[in-house]
Amino acid sequence: MRLKFINSNFITFFIKLDLLNKPFRKFAVFLFLIFLSKWGQVFSQAATFSTIPASTSGSINICAGSTILFNSTVNPSSLFAPAVYTWNFGNGQTSAIPGPIGINYATPGSYTVTFNISSAGTPLTQTSITVNVSAAPAIIPTVAPANGTEMTSFNGIPVYQGLGNNCQVAPYGPGPLISLTNANFMPAGTSATINWGTTGTGALTTTFPIGTSNTLAFLNSFPGQQNQNGAPLSHYNSPGSYNMLYMVTLPSGCVYSYYCIISYGGGAISLGTTTAQTQCSPLNYVLNFINQTPGNTYLIDWGDGTPTSTYTYPNLPLLPNGIPHSYLPSTCVGSGPQSYTINVSATNTCPNTNATQSTIGPFNVSSLPDASFTSTPSTTICQNQSITFTNNSTPGLSIINNACSDVYNFGWSINFSPAGSGAGYALTSGSMGDPFSTPPVNGS
Repeated sequence: MRLKFINSNFITFFIKLDLLNKPFRKFAVFLFLIFLSKWGQVFSQAATFSTIPASTSGSINICAGSTILFNSTVNPSSLFAPAVYTWNFGNGQTSAIPGPIGINYATPGSYTVTFNISSAGTPLTQTSITVNVSAAPAIIPTVAPANGTEMTSFNGIPVYQGLGNNCQVAPYGPGPLISLTNANFMPAGTSATINWGTTGTGALTTTFPIGTSNTLAFLNSFPGQQNQNGAPLSHYNSPGSYNMLYMVTLPSGCVYSYYCIISYGGGAISLGTTTAQTQCSPLNYVLNFINQTPGNTYLIDWGDGTPTSTYTYPNLPLLPNGIPHSYLPSTCVGSGPQSYTINVSATNTCPNTNATQSTIGPFNVSSLPDASFTSTPSTTICQNQSITFTNNSTPGLSIINNACSDVYNFGWSINFSPAGSGAGYALTSGSMGDPFSTPPVNGS
């Protein structure tokens, strides 16, 4: 395109080169990006959390050696990414995940637990509780596997699972069973509460007396883990992995709590909303998870030859946070693109269960054309002098209906106008073009 500038005054002209490779558009010289900000967002909500054992009037009284399960109760849908979680458990341990998190208190004393969340840089109101730890009991309550169940471990957490196919237990299952090995030796007036982590065959929690004055006839048969006839029957009747806490309340008032995972069947995957369509480079794909399962290991194969990402419970990022991954434009072989497919697999400690699989895709990544032009002689000229603009753009990659194309359309505009003449200039050769007309007309 060649122009002649005829105005005698000093005028700045904005020369713009529009490119279009369907369905994406790019132009040279300037590019407006609009960001929707969350400025002014004010949170009045508190960073609330739950505990097992539960707190009373802002405090928990436990015996030394007990484990408390902490978990954020803030609805993730009320937060904006990045959501930053800050736990301080008062005993030197901290965490940056929402939970559940099992924290052991080994030494008597008083500990202040604080929890806060920053939502896209805006803090919620911090909350706290006090953990009062008394001396360990003379008899430490213990748990052992029972009736075709074995105990293994995952990241230092005891895991109970069946020895049968898919880690089931027959005929007492399908889920694992535990034995309260020394329940009958606890002092008179002791009670036990089990939070099963799921309702299973009955309630979420069961409470019953134990100890020398309330001995169990069978250490593997007690409320929550027995049938109507009093015979052993697993509480767990649906495959999965569950956080279980066995809490023993002693006559002194302190509670000894034991934390473990009960598991059978394969690992579960809880993905958030996924996208599997042609997208534009540079693509930072964010993979979202709604939930994670106790004892799971998650492997993410991004489908582009990069190393697999591995996350172990409880460290899998959950909504509103996600796991980002950067993709290059798709490679084309012949006229067809080489698509990407993300594969997520979940495994747990069960040795004879296949990994659970979930896939996202296939999807393609197009690339925008790179708008560029040169001017001869330069961008500063005299009155009645002509200047030539030359399109030097690169075409990018367009993928439509699973077919690759480097065809693009371009057009010129001067002072935001596609007209061939205007105040101070006139087109002397070439054409302005209109890439947005039907059919599109290229400039020259």
